[in-house]
Amino acid sequence: MRRGKLFPKICDMKTLWQAWQRVKRKGAAGGIDEVTVEQFERNLDKNLSDISRSLREGTYIPEPAKRIYIPKSNPGERRALSLPTVRDKIVQEAVRSVIEPLFNREFLDVSYAYRPGKGPRRAIGRVEYHLRHGRRWAATADIDDFFDSINHSLLIELVSRKIWEEEILRLIGMWLRMGVVYKGRWIDVEQGISQGGVISPLLSNIYLHPFDVEMTERGFNLIRYADDFIFLEETKEKASQALREAGRFLKDHLMLRLEPNSLSVRNVNEGFIFLGFLFKGNRKTISPEKIEKIKGKIREMLKGESSLGDVVGKLNESIVGWRNYYSIGDVEDQFEFLDNFLIQELRLFLRRREDLKEREVRDELRRLEFFSLRTPRERDNLISLIMAALRQPKLKPSRARKPVSSVEEGVAIQRRRYEKKLSGERDLIVSRPGSFIGKTSRRVVVREGRRKVKEIPLFRLRNIIITSNGVSISSDLIRHCSAEGISISFLDRYGRPYAQILPPKAPLYRLTSAQAAAFTNGKGVHLARCFAEGKIRNQINLIKYYRKYKRRKEFAFYDRCEECVERMRGLLKKLREIAQGNDLDSVRSQLFAIEGEAASLYWGLIKLLLINDVYFEGRERRGATDLVNSLLNYGYGILYSQVYQAIILAGLNPNISFLHKERIGKPTLVFDLVEEFRQPVVDRVVIGMIRKRRKLEMKGAVLSEETKQMLVEGVMARLSSRVSFRGRKMVLGDIIRHQANSIAGFLEDKTKYRPFVDKW
Repeated sequence: MRRGKLFPKICDMKTLWQAWQRVKRKGAAGGIDEVTVEQFERNLDKNLSDISRSLREGTYIPEPAKRIYIPKSNPGERRALSLPTVRDKIVQEAVRSVIEPLFNREFLDVSYAYRPGKGPRRAIGRVEYHLRHGRRWAATADIDDFFDSINHSLLIELVSRKIWEEEILRLIGMWLRMGVVYKGRWIDVEQGISQGGVISPLLSNIYLHPFDVEMTERGFNLIRYADDFIFLEETKEKASQALREAGRFLKDHLMLRLEPNSLSVRNVNEGFIFLGFLFKGNRKTISPEKIEKIKGKIREMLKGESSLGDVVGKLNESIVGWRNYYSIGDVEDQFEFLDNFLIQELRLFLRRREDLKEREVRDELRRLEFFSLRTPRERDNLISLIMAALRQPKLKPSRARKPVSSVEEGVAIQRRRYEKKLSGERDLIVSRPGSFIGKTSRRVVVREGRRKVKEIPLFRLRNIIITSNGVSISSDLIRHCSAEGISISFLDRYGRPYAQILPPKAPLYRLTSAQAAAFTNGKGVHLARCFAEGKIRNQINLIKYYRKYKRRKEFAFYDRCEECVERMRGLLKKLREIAQGNDLDSVRSQLFAIEGEAASLYWGLIKLLLINDVYFEGRERRGATDLVNSLLNYGYGILYSQVYQAIILAGLNPNISFLHKERIGKPTLVFDLVEEFRQPVVDRVVIGMIRKRRKLEMKGAVLSEETKQMLVEGVMARLSSRVSFRGRKMVLGDIIRHQANSIAGFLEDKTKYRPFVDKW
């Protein structure tokens, strides 16, 4: 057998000693033999000598890795880690140090992970280079279950193109195929490489090197960081082509597939996310998903009964890491928000603890790092603000239920409870790919494979909302829904309704004629004014509703409330004065100017209201990538589908509108009527979820599936709730239908039209 030069170098005591030093510096946990770094070091010379001899004699066999699971960022998901023993880590590190330089010479500059002299900052710099050179279309993706999907035979074949020494190939083969032990049970490994292995990052780059070469040779501008990658191209067509060809090559040649929910083609003006940064326009900021993860990590560190010193130590380690990584972006405002969030959470932490003395707290907090670099005086002021929590009443673990003071209050409590419960039985929400929705004689049934996951009595069903791809529905159920007037709505990943199944009811000719006549007879102006007035009055009322709750201490919100509400009332007066003529076109632009000014005041206040809970720069309708706007846009999409159904059933033509200008193929009358219901239905639900600190998350540039489900349920429950309307209690969803019928009645001179205004 040919003798190579690499394996003897791996066996050399100097190489093993250097490998040991690197393993020791990392201080990682031991494996299945439970030997720690400290224990291994007690007999270091003998242990290294034994490793060297077993390698030279061919008797070295790695131990099975110890399997552990750590939580992923997505709720309910866990990542498997396989921990080698200290002995095996040293051998893997020795092999890596010897063979990595040979592969690094071959790797392309498009690969930035796990390589000396590369890293995420350089990858981000490369993104900015392409953007400066006019490549403004980004196609982003990541490989689904990458590390666990690597084919062993193909990986060994790729390694052997550069490394022919059998001893090294045998070592790598044993590390790949060696089983793992979990809870006392042996688990065979047929494919994939272990996350936790020292050599795994190098092997992952070797496996994806053919992909880097192929995409580069095809003329695409690739930047890859591990299993996340991005193409930056001059046109949308070329970016989309790059993504298609990448998917085909990975599938056909490397037996990998792309994660469907990760695929995105966006212009930089819309914004795209890569390596934790949101690139949008000329700015580079922390992505909303990462902001929420940082908040979650801070909350996690402040849970439990750890000492304040330990908590500050953990916070400092994380904050310094986040600050060093993200400081290359335009992040001053975000760092300020995270500092405010940190202060609020520390104040809550101190109010929960009974065992802390003021001097001890001040001494520990003097060590605390902040996201923004602070002067000594600024640090002292912030520490004093945190310390003030010690002088506040301690938080009680739970609050006793307040006694019911009257019969009416008891009935109202139970009504709200059961309305919320029953709304879940009226609205069927299907969000998992591969689901089948069918019908039995008396029930609608949802199945995943052969498993029944949900069923609702048909007599209770009012809406079916489908938020996922790959869902099938029976024609029998469609026929039943059409006959009963039950809406079936399909929402895309951003909440936009792309299809809706309704009874085949065409607009009534006489109403279409009346809608057209309203352009010149003054009725169109009246309706347009009512839609704008309803929106502004509901904005005012929602602000007044939240102004009641002063215990949350959003001081800037309360300071600005009165002034902004008065200005919005002045705009309402101005709106009534201008909307007096019959010429709709001349009035529209003035109405929109007033509506826009009111919206600016309203969203400025909402930003202050949420300042302690979430980073929110302001309202953004199209291409939103932050949590608040994504929640709002998704919620409005649900509302659109409900309003569209009401307009169709009222016999109105959805394409003839009054406040919004008609657009070909757009149901602009839906946009008109939606204005009255944005705040009472969607804004109130979204703001409530954020202030109650529900677990709301982004996945890349879109909401996570769990967050979408929570939001749909919240909006549909709100639509099923009863509110005061014209002197009586009425379900919000029924009010939408009432208003649609009122538009029809007003156009035919049968009734007056007044906007819906929610009480506060």
